[in-house]
Amino acid sequence: MEIPAKDLTCRRDTRLTPEEKLVFAGDLDRRGLADNVWDLFSQWVERSTDQVTFFYLKVFSDTRLLALGMFVQIKPIDLRASYSGLRKPGVLDKIGALLSRVSSNCVVVSFRNLITSNHTRTFFFREPEVEQAAMGAMLAHLKADKTADMVTIVDTSANQASYDEAGFASFPSSS
Repeated sequence: MEIPAKDLTCRRDTRLTPEEKLVFAGDLDRRGLADNVWDLFSQWVERSTDQVTFFYLKVFSDTRLLALGMFVQIKPIDLRASYSGLRKPGVLDKIGALLSRVSSNCVVVSFRNLITSNHTRTFFFREPEVEQAAMGAMLAHLKADKTADMVTIVDTSANQASYDEAGFASFPSSS
């Protein structure tokens, strides 16, 4: 079943119903994951704050749930974490802190390697045939999100084509 990504819609949500969890039972089986992974995710969502928000990005074809990804949004992000020059003690550090407060930058990050085993992605699909289109829809949604100044997704090079097609830059990781 080939579905064009443009025919899919994404919606951000902070909960999964029991019925929605069942949609991904086959994907969990294919990966050798227990369904209590949802308990782990819901615990992270419950710990959200005004500055750190955990959420699911759900992908639909009409009203049919096809996929979801787990993300965290951090706002504001301290620019000093990204720019080593701003971490130096003194005036630059103070300027970096001020710029971070004023700019209120926002970063959205995927969850691979943070709360699941190293080989697991926090993207789930109703069936393998929808993966490419669903990933395309998620990436297009994240790229169009004007509230996010930066989107970081940790993934393996086996999935590089999806990111290339969506116009994301890739950077190597030691892991």
